[in-house]
Amino acid sequence: MFVDVTGTRRRRMKRAAVAFALAALTYLPMAGSALLPGPPAPRQPAPPAQPESGELAQPNHPFDTAPRPSVDPPESTAATPTTKANG
Repeated sequence: MFVDVTGTRRRRMKRAAVAFALAALTYLPMAGSALLPGPPAPRQPAPPAQPESGELAQPNHPFDTAPRPSVDPPESTAATPTTKANG
């Protein structure tokens, strides 16, 4: 039977065990955090508010951003050709 009277083998095994324990203690919190639930899912946005009376409604199409008139445009007052009867 082999007996190491200097204790070198025992010190090496002890150092290896301490190094393994430190590695395990570093890894275990990371592994435990993987079991925790993630952040909550974002809530869905609220539906758009209905316009009050007198306000313009929101455009239906995202590119339809031209302002909409609230009343019909006035008739054109451009000069129209008229004929005067001489007589």
